[in-house]
Amino acid sequence: MLSLPFLTSISRTFRSFPPADYLFKVESVSVLLNTKMEKYESGSFEVGGYKWRLCLYPNGINKCEGKRHVSLYLELSDTENLPLGWELYADQKVRHFNVMKTRCGIAQFLSLDELKDPCNGYLLDDCCSFGAEVFVIKYSGKGECLSVIKDPADGTFTWEIKNFSERKEETIYSEIFTVKKVKWHVLNESGRS
Repeated sequence: MLSLPFLTSISRTFRSFPPADYLFKVESVSVLLNTKMEKYESGSFEVGGYKWRLCLYPNGINKCEGKRHVSLYLELSDTENLPLGWELYADQKVRHFNVMKTRCGIAQFLSLDELKDPCNGYLLDDCCSFGAEVFVIKYSGKGECLSVIKDPADGTFTWEIKNFSERKEETIYSEIFTVKKVKWHVLNESGRS
């Protein structure tokens, strides 16, 4: 069984059990490799609340990158129903999917010579299996941003309120300050910040 690390190198993992999320078996591989089929999309499968599919390019994704190789990609299959500006982090090496990038994979997943060589064991009775295990990282929405300003430009105002928690006034006004020839003041109303 081959794993998909989504890097430029290929990681081979041998194990006796199938992938947890999806197994895609190809029969009559020798016939498939001699057809003009450029791409095959597997059926959809659901993981982490999202629909996925495997995209197999039996003779490589294009003449340059994937020439003489099998190319294999993991792709989100139902993006029309996702909210505007969606983002998703998935797979074992943390891949980022979004509106502009709905798939990740390897153009040179496995060379055709390696696939066909009976000593490698990829083909059994002219059949080969590919699989997918997808781990979706659920974003909690929590986070923060730190911005450090070395020398604030004109227009920066710092307002320190002494004994804030002890103040009884409903509204507190800052002193007046000027930014680009306009006079301003900041207010804090009780119960709001």
